[in-house]
Amino acid sequence: MSCIRIAAKVQPAKQAIIVFHGLGDTGMGWTFLAEHLQKNERFQRTNFIFPTAPTVPVAMAGCRMPSWFDLFEPGFDTDKWDVDGIKKSLNILNGYVKEQMDAGITSKNIVVGGFSQGAALTLASIKFLPWEMAAFVSLSGFVPMKKSLRGMSNNVNRSTRVFHGHGGMDMMVPHERAEEARSFFKDECSMQNYELHTYPMMEHSASEPELEDLEKFLSEVFDAVKSE
Repeated sequence: MSCIRIAAKVQPAKQAIIVFHGLGDTGMGWTFLAEHLQKNERFQRTNFIFPTAPTVPVAMAGCRMPSWFDLFEPGFDTDKWDVDGIKKSLNILNGYVKEQMDAGITSKNIVVGGFSQGAALTLASIKFLPWEMAAFVSLSGFVPMKKSLRGMSNNVNRSTRVFHGHGGMDMMVPHERAEEARSFFKDECSMQNYELHTYPMMEHSASEPELEDLEKFLSEVFDAVKSE
């Protein structure tokens, strides 16, 4: 599988950020995040990993494109999910985390994040990953396969912080999906560190204010690990 890896500027690397792109995109589309964060000295020892999803048929789009799982309905307010595809991609996500751990970075120094469909995969990984992570980042994301997630008893990341950034003008993944995600994890999964950041004029994209808030969040997360 294609993946762009940007090594920490200062070795050995002490932390890692893994980012999963949205539907139809590639890992290259999010490398700007590494460029943005590496301007901050706090991220000089951070590895950045940007995987690209396999190209598969997507029912909702009627064609083949890079996708972490099949999608059937727009709006994502549905009970119809490609559970097998999601679980397959969760295993891929698991492998990238394990790769960084094998390189000597502890799980509590690894952040998993994504945009849109990649954010949905990230949110599902909260109940899937067997290790306590540094944090999870959902940018314009939604919760897939809630029924399956409810059946997972894994609560190792119950206290882990989550940053969810979402645009108030998002027509692709409506802001209601962000509110539902927060409610699901706080009310049904007892996660009290789920932070929803709303950007009223932002559409289905990232913005400078969101990136500034994310940079502050990630700095706090890694600083907290150092102080333990």
